[in-house]
Amino acid sequence: MKFRYLAVMIKWIFLLFFPIWVCAQQTPFLTTFSSQHGLPKLKILNMAKDSSGFLWFESNLGLHRFDGKTFKTFNDLPNSVIPEIQVRPDGKIFITIQDYGIGIYNEFTERFDLFKEPDLFKKAIGFHTKTVFGEGGRVFISLSEHGLFEFDMEKQVFLNLLQKPKIRSILVVDSVPNQLLLAGDSLYLYDISQNVISVISNYRPLQMTLDENGDVWFNNLDRYGFCKVNIETKEETWYEDEEESPTYSMCYVNGEIWSEANAKVVKFNVDEKKWEYFQFGNNEITGIYAEDNGRLWFAQDNKLNVIDPQNQFFHLVPGSEKHSYTSVVKLNDNQYGFISFYTNELHISNLDGKKVQIADKFNKDKKLQFPFSMVRIKDDLWIAFSNGVAKYNIKNQQFERVEFNRYNEFFSGPNKLKLIANKGEHLYISKITDPIILRVNVKTLEIDSIHYTARSDVYMGGLKVDDAGMIQIPSANGILTLNFDSKEQILYPIFLNGKETSLGFIDNFLMEGDDIWLIANSMTYKGKLENDGIYITDEIKREHFNNYSEGMDIIQGFEDSKIILTRAGIKVIKDNSNHFNFWGVDEGLINVDRRTYMKRLDQYLFFMSQGVYYVDEENLSTNNEIPYVQISSFKVNETKVDYDVLKPQENDIKIKFESIDLTKPLDVKYKYRLSPENPWINADYQGNEVYFLDLKPGVYTFEVCAKHKFSDWSNPVFKTFEIKSPFWKKWWFMGGIMLVSGLLIYFYYKYQLVKAAEVSRLKSRMVTLENEALRAQMNPHFIFNSLNSIKSYIIEHSKEDAADYLTSFSDLIRLILANSREELIPIEKELSALELYMDIENIRLEQKFSYRINNEVPDTYIQPLTLQPFIENAIWHGFIHKKGHGMLLIDIKKVADKVIITIEDDGVGRVKSQVIEKKHSRKRSFGILITKERLSRSEIANNIEIEDLTDAEGKGIGTKVSVIIPYQKTKTWPKN
Repeated sequence: MKFRYLAVMIKWIFLLFFPIWVCAQQTPFLTTFSSQHGLPKLKILNMAKDSSGFLWFESNLGLHRFDGKTFKTFNDLPNSVIPEIQVRPDGKIFITIQDYGIGIYNEFTERFDLFKEPDLFKKAIGFHTKTVFGEGGRVFISLSEHGLFEFDMEKQVFLNLLQKPKIRSILVVDSVPNQLLLAGDSLYLYDISQNVISVISNYRPLQMTLDENGDVWFNNLDRYGFCKVNIETKEETWYEDEEESPTYSMCYVNGEIWSEANAKVVKFNVDEKKWEYFQFGNNEITGIYAEDNGRLWFAQDNKLNVIDPQNQFFHLVPGSEKHSYTSVVKLNDNQYGFISFYTNELHISNLDGKKVQIADKFNKDKKLQFPFSMVRIKDDLWIAFSNGVAKYNIKNQQFERVEFNRYNEFFSGPNKLKLIANKGEHLYISKITDPIILRVNVKTLEIDSIHYTARSDVYMGGLKVDDAGMIQIPSANGILTLNFDSKEQILYPIFLNGKETSLGFIDNFLMEGDDIWLIANSMTYKGKLENDGIYITDEIKREHFNNYSEGMDIIQGFEDSKIILTRAGIKVIKDNSNHFNFWGVDEGLINVDRRTYMKRLDQYLFFMSQGVYYVDEENLSTNNEIPYVQISSFKVNETKVDYDVLKPQENDIKIKFESIDLTKPLDVKYKYRLSPENPWINADYQGNEVYFLDLKPGVYTFEVCAKHKFSDWSNPVFKTFEIKSPFWKKWWFMGGIMLVSGLLIYFYYKYQLVKAAEVSRLKSRMVTLENEALRAQMNPHFIFNSLNSIKSYIIEHSKEDAADYLTSFSDLIRLILANSREELIPIEKELSALELYMDIENIRLEQKFSYRINNEVPDTYIQPLTLQPFIENAIWHGFIHKKGHGMLLIDIKKVADKVIITIEDDGVGRVKSQVIEKKHSRKRSFGILITKERLSRSEIANNIEIEDLTDAEGKGIGTKVSVIIPYQKTKTWPKN
C-alpha cells in the first residue's frame, strides 16, 4: 500500500512540474529581427516612426524602412550617411544627408524630394545635427560648427539665425512662443523673435527632452544620471544613476525616460524616481527609440530588438519562479498568499515588484506535505494537504493541524483534496478517489457527510458549492446535485436539440442564475437550467476551440465575460457573443496543462504552476485593438496615378492596402469589396494587393477593412474612382443617332408647333392691345369732361380763380399721364388722383359735396382710373340734382384674396337722375362701360355691383357701387 501511495505522489510531482519548469525559461516579450528576417548586416543608429506606422532607421549602410515583414533600403540617395531622421508634424519623414542637404519623403512617388546645400552639411555628422519643427511649419536645424539655421520651405533657402555657440541639440518650447532650447557648452534659451540667447544651466547637455510639465531633462558626459531644469525658475535637480551608466540617446514617453548605456537599456521613472536596467547580451546598444504606446526599439550589432508592453499582459510574481503553487488567497489590501507544493510553504506577495516573502511559523509540522488547495474563512486560511488539513491564522501567524478523529481514514494516504468555502461558516472537503463529501463547521469543527452514488464519469475536481450549501458535481450525463440536509441527490440530464444526450467527460462548468456554461471534450456549451434538465441553447451550441486547444476550467470574468483555461492559454468570451479573445505564450503566459490552476481575486487573474503569473483583467481588453488600414497605392494599367476619373482604356486597376503591425504582422487580416452591393472577400496577409482587370465603365467604390486575430473589423477605408464610357457608348452619342434618325418627324411637327405658338402669341398681343385701347379711351374721356368743367369755371368766375383751378387741373393731368403708362399702380396713387379730381369738381360746384376715404389695404395694386368713372357719376348724376350738401364715402377692405372698394353717395339716386337727364337730353357716359370692359379681363367674375339706396317709402336716397378686384401685391395683373 505504501509503495502504491509513493508511486501516485511521484506521478503527480512529475506531471505537475517538469513540463512547466522547461517552459518557464523563455522570455516571450523580447522580439529580435536579424538577417534571418531579412535585416541586412549593419549597425543601426537613429530610428523614427512615421504616421503610417513604418519604422525608419539609418545605419552605416544608409537609410532603411521596416513594415513588420520586410526591410527596404533606399539606395537612390546622394549619400549613404544620414545623420538624422525626424518625423514632421504632418507625419512625413524628414532626413538630413551629409555633404548634400535635406530630404522629405513623398508617399506618392515613394522617393525623397531633395533640397541641396552641400557646403552647410559637410560637417553635419552624428548627433551634432538636430532638426525641430515649430509653429506654422517652421523648420530649425542645428548644423554643428555652422550654427543654427531656419529652412524656408517656400523659398527653399537656409537662413542663418546663430553662428555661435556650437549646438549639439535643439528643442521647441511649446509653452513659450518663439523659444528654442539649445544644447551646447551650456543649456541655452533662445528667443527667435528678439534674437536673444540666455543661459539656463551651466552643465553641458548631450541630449534633451521635455516632459508634460514643460521641464527639460538632459544627460551629461561629465556626470551620470539625468538632470531636470525648470525653464522659468532655472531650478536644477540631478537624479544620479545608481550604476553610473554613461547614457547617450534620450526618449521620454508616458513618464519614463529611456536611454542606452553600452550593452544596457536604462529606464528612469520620473514620478517614482526609480531606475531600472535591462541587459541583453554583451553587444553594445547603438540606437534606441520609444513609441508613444510604450513599445521600445533598440539596436545591437546586426540586430533590431523590440520590447512590446502591450503584449506583456501576464506578470511573474518575483521570486516565485522556483516554486510550484496550487492555490492563492487574498490576505489584505493588495497582499496575496500562495502555497508551494514542493516546500509546503506559504509565500506572500503584494505584487509591487518585490520578491515573495515566506510566512513565519507556517507548517512547522513536517508531517503535512504537498498542499493542493487553500481557502480563506475570515482570518483563517484552511489548507488541504495530501494527508490532512491545517489552519493558519493570518493575524497571530499561528499554524495548527486540524484533527478529524472519526474521519482519519478519509485523510490517510496521499490524496488530492479539494476545499470549498461558501458564504456561510462551513468548509466542504472532497477527494477524487472517494464518493464522499465532508461539511465542517469551522467554529465547532462538527462534521457532517454525504455519500453519493459512485459513478465512474463523475469528476470531483469540478465540484462546486452554491451560497445555499447545494453541492454540484459534473458528470458525463449532466450535473449531479446533492442536498446535505435532505441527502437528496438529483441528476440534471443534458438535452441537445431536444434529445437527451451525453457530452462526454465534463471538465468543469459555471452556473449563473439559470444560465450554465459547460466544458466537455474540448468544446464549450452554453445552456439553460430547467426543472427537468439542462438544455443547450441555439446561441452557442458547439463552439470548438480549434487551434486554441481544449478547455480545462471556466470562471466568471469581468464585464459579463467568461474566462476559459485551455492548454494553450486563456480564452475570454463576452456574454451573448460568439466573439472571443485569446492570450497565450506570446502574451507572457506560461505553457499550461492540466496541472495549472486558475483563480480570480478582485481584478486579478492568477495562474499557478511553476511560478505565479497574474494579469489585471482590464488589460485583457487591449489585445483586441482594431488596426488602422490605409490604401497605399492605386495603379492604372500598371502606372501609379493620383487622379480618380479614368479614360475608357484605363480599366485595369491594381490597389494595394496595408495595415502596419511591426511586431505581429501575420495577425493582420483583410477583407475587401469593389462596391457596397458585392459580398466581402477575405484576403490573407500576403494578399494585400488586388487586381481588377477589364472593368466596365461606371463609378466604383473600393472598400477595405482590417483586423487583428481577435479584434473586430476596422471601419472601411474607401477609394472611389470612375471609368468613363467611350464616346460611341455615351448617352449623347446614342441620343444624336436617335435625333438624326427622327429629323423628318421633328421638322414636320416643328412647323405645326411654330404655327400654334404664333397664333397664341397674336392672341395674347390682341388682348394687350385691347387693354391699352380701353385705357386710351378712358384717359381722353376723363380729360374731356375736366376741360368742360374748366371752361365753365372760367366763364362763370374771375381769371385769378380760373388760374388756381387750372393749376390743380395740371397737377391732376400730370398724375393721370404718369399713371397711364403703367398697367397697374399702387392704390394710394389712384386715391391721390381721385382726391385731386374731387377737389377740382368741388371748386367748380362751389363745395357741393364732401368726401371721406377709408383705405385698409394700402399695399394692393389697381388699374389706373378704375374708380374715377364711378366718382364722376356720383357727382354729376347724384349730387348735381340734389338740394343741399352731398356726402361721398369711399371704403376699401380686404376679404380673403379679394379687395372690395365701396363707393357710396347720398345723391338723388339713379332712377330720379335718369328722369331728369332724359328731360334735358344729356349724352350717355361711356366711362363706366369702359371700366367694366377693363375689369372683365381679371380673374373675378361679376366684379361690379351697383345698389340703389332707398328710404322706407321707396324713394331714392343714393347709390352704392362695389368694385371687386384681386388682392395684388405686384405690378403684374392676373391673366384669364
